[in-house]
Amino acid sequence: MWRQRDNGVIPSVSNRDLRRTWKTLAGQAGVAKEIRDRIQNHALQDVSSRNYDRWDYMPEKRAGMERWDRFVRSLLAKEALRRAA
Repeated sequence: MWRQRDNGVIPSVSNRDLRRTWKTLAGQAGVAKEIRDRIQNHALQDVSSRNYDRWDYMPEKRAGMERWDRFVRSLLAKEALRRAA
């Protein structure tokens, strides 16, 4: 995103833009919203999450990031094929 800003494609960029873009694309990649929220350390406001659930969800977060990794690698591979053609 910063490269696109520096190249004049978009006028400005912030960390919030990056977080919002990741949240949207990770959803497209199939990462569940609950896991996206946990990866981004969003506060979960329900009683169970605040008071009782002490699990850190690290295996679920890792699985979500592995899904994200596969998604990004497939986008990069498609781009490489497009450039090679």
